[in-house]
Amino acid sequence: QDKSGIYYTTYSNSTGCDSILYTELYVIEVDDSIYQANDTLWASAANTTYQWINCEDGSEITNETNQYFIPENNGFYQVEIYNNNCLDTSNCVEYVIIGTNDVNSSNEISIYPNPSNGKVHIQGFENIRSVTLYDLKGMQIKSVDVESASYDLYVSDPGVYLIEVETNTTKMISRLIIQ
Repeated sequence: QDKSGIYYTTYSNSTGCDSILYTELYVIEVDDSIYQANDTLWASAANTTYQWINCEDGSEITNETNQYFIPENNGFYQVEIYNNNCLDTSNCVEYVIIGTNDVNSSNEISIYPNPSNGKVHIQGFENIRSVTLYDLKGMQIKSVDVESASYDLYVSDPGVYLIEVETNTTKMISRLIIQ
């Protein structure tokens, strides 16, 4: 069976005697999904036991038993989730390191204030072509074509975002905090 419930099964032997088997079944579903937020992989299931696995060779990653995991290299990873004496394993997910520190090493773009209460000023050394805002799961929230040296971005929902600012010669990705 694949759902919780009470099940009865009747068995008959060759002499015609019947036996009834009573089974009370509890199916516990575990969320075995993984998502990436910045440089961290997260298991969606909370308050359980974890073991992160390298999918390329099937090996357990030593001492990686938290809900989150920060891989040192690009690759494919999965997590084993132990919950109520049950084991479930996620699908393998591809991890790609998101670099935010050296993308703007020339400091040609400024974003301030950060953290902000909702209004963020973006100033470029040259004309800004586009501004794109993403949530931490990588979903695009807003994208704007700018064609100006400065732009004011308004974000109404508090949270942590990734902001991508692109000029003709530079692309910068940075973390943006809205309070």
